[in-house]
Amino acid sequence: MIIERKIRKKCECGCGGYAKPWNRFINGHQNKGKNNPFYGKKHKKESKKQTSNAIKGENHPMWRKHHKQKTKDLISKTRKEKGLGIGPNNAMWDGGNPQPYPTKVWKDSNFIKEIFERDNYECQSPLCKKIGARLGRHHINYDKMDLDPSNIITVCQSCNVIAEGKGKNNYTKEWWQKHYEDIMERRGYGKRIGS
Repeated sequence: MIIERKIRKKCECGCGGYAKPWNRFINGHQNKGKNNPFYGKKHKKESKKQTSNAIKGENHPMWRKHHKQKTKDLISKTRKEKGLGIGPNNAMWDGGNPQPYPTKVWKDSNFIKEIFERDNYECQSPLCKKIGARLGRHHINYDKMDLDPSNIITVCQSCNVIAEGKGKNNYTKEWWQKHYEDIMERRGYGKRIGS
């Protein structure tokens, strides 16, 4: 009695691995690259919004639920082991040399009110998409010790994150500094010496 052996064949996705003799692909590889029916296509805005709304609020699987402490500890341990969110891997990383704020003046309510009133309680970036409702103050020259009112401009939270280089944008801090200096110059504050 002769037993026929089926020869394993290469996965058709091009990964170089071997599929079972009766399969064309390794399990899960059939939708990779050009084999994916969605390859080269893009979602429409409506479908993106529909997908996003499908898991918001009460539809989200974690709505009004909380992780148990054991799960939180495991997540934290895994993130530390993989180096996720630590040091340069953290989305808010800024070179590792945080500069402290001169808190007394920076947090002084009269100082804050003076800056906000001067800027009409509005984000001063013409590129603002009005996403962040919460207003903040931004140091134009990125020197946190320089509290000259002409160095501080009112921006919304989302614009501040972008200007600090922590959001997704194609501009550098130097570009944002020039951008805000130009705005202040047009408003009559003039070019700052040493900036």
